[in-house]
Amino acid sequence: MRRTLLIAIFTALLGGLMVWQMNENIGYILISYGNYSIDMSLWVFFLIISTLAVFFVVLRNLIRFFFVPRKIYSKPHVTSEDSRHE
Repeated sequence: MRRTLLIAIFTALLGGLMVWQMNENIGYILISYGNYSIDMSLWVFFLIISTLAVFFVVLRNLIRFFFVPRKIYSKPHVTSEDSRHE
């Protein structure tokens, strides 16, 4: 219970700090390559990077789930003949 309360307080403080920083310091990102350029606020950039990170983690886990073979741990089937010889 105490741990949950501390996590909730920490999350609320962190959220309040982020909102305060968003209002105080807009930030600016400019990415240019050749004749192309992208400009956005720092917070939008962080949101895009975070969303892409979550997307790739979910994609990696889905690929592992569907395409990587699993080891099957099961007990060998014991018949009455096998148990007679033990």
